Amino acid sequence: MIYAIARDGKLLYYRHNQDFAWMVSSRAIGSGWQNADHLFSTGGGRIYSTRKDGELYYFRHNTALQWVVGNKGGIIFGDGGWDKGFGKLVLGSVSKDAPLPLRLSANHAWNRIDGTAIDIGAGPEGTVWHIAADKAAYEWHEGKWTDTKAKGLDIGVGAGGHVVAVGTDRKPYEWDGKSWNQRSGAVQDKIDVDPQGNIWIVKVSNEIWRWDGRRWHQMKAKALDVAVGPGGRVFVVGTDRKGYMLDGGSKWLVNPASGGQASVIASASGPIVVNTGNQIWAAM
Repeated sequence: MIYAIARDGKLLYYRHNQDFAWMVSSRAIGSGWQNADHLFSTGGGRIYSTRKDGELYYFRHNTALQWVVGNKGGIIFGDGGWDKGFGKLVLGSVSKDAPLPLRLSANHAWNRIDGTAIDIGAGPEGTVWHIAADKAAYEWHEGKWTDTKAKGLDIGVGAGGHVVAVGTDRKPYEWDGKSWNQRSGAVQDKIDVDPQGNIWIVKVSNEIWRWDGRRWHQMKAKALDVAVGPGGRVFVVGTDRKGYMLDGGSKWLVNPASGGQASVIASASGPIVVNTGNQIWAAM
């Protein structure tokens, strides 16, 4: 996805596919951007802009190119969605593991996406994948779900764009952009992938294994689920249903405030879990 500001202040949107053929070219999705000084995007419809007075603004649109944050009443710079405490800046920098503390507000909204799923994963540039109720694997592409002609039990999407899944035969598969390729391994239950494309799995026996590109390595722990964050941090739900984070490659640190966990995903700011009561909790 590429954004540009035209001389008349219109915000233009472009998008190409993996073959670098333009799918969306020069579509106007906003106006009134004449005062923008710098513009950058982190993917997923999220746009950050600084004005010449140093104010930092945040905007977000959904897959239908409808504004979710910002663009109130057609006035782009009327509300950027930031808390008042952010103030002004000239240049900012942030690592993947320490994102700006963006808080949900009344300007944020949920958008219903068609389909039903038993598992879902999201990657860079707004890519979304899911395993449907019939176990078919789908990719969200240009406003609709595309069937990837495979079935699976669990799916993982990494910050580097890698997509992996546990097939119905409980073997690992990796998406190459056009088809699924089987990787070595068997009797798998849960799966995720790190930013470098290394696969993490939990077997039916609750063993944790990591693929380094050449071979599998068993970790000294057991788990019910595994997740890898954008910065490469690894989180698991232990068989005691507590949350753990990998520290230094072999040591697991327990979250003393955790318990009753059923599954976990990993965001840039830390783990997000679903407990046995179907409640969603995020580490703050």
